Amino acid sequence: MLSIGCQDNRELRTMREFLEEFTEQSALVWASEAAMLSALTDFAPLKLSRGIGTLGCLIAAMVIEQGITLLTFNTRHFRHVPNLNFAAPYTRRPITRPRSCQSIEAKRETADGGSVSGMRRQ
Repeated sequence: MLSIGCQDNRELRTMREFLEEFTEQSALVWASEAAMLSALTDFAPLKLSRGIGTLGCLIAAMVIEQGITLLTFNTRHFRHVPNLNFAAPYTRRPITRPRSCQSIEAKRETADGGSVSGMRRQ
């Protein structure tokens, strides 16, 4: 599941290296009944107001119950969960586009009168 958030092969390798080191030092934790109940009752309203899915609510409840820090890049969802400590697992480097892509976009902007990535400015 974590590989879904990777933006390129370099980031996928970094994530795998991090996980290998992390799993050597960590234990598997199963959701308790209390965490499941908390996810359903305490955090379910965040699904409607903030877009956090059911699994995100369960993850948040488990992390809070364990008193640990959630390592995630998904700050958009988790920043709204009260009492949840989270941090990015590693620093992402910005993605740079190949020059060929940049020159194609520049040609598009010139050719179609100031569009950005094929969409016209209004």
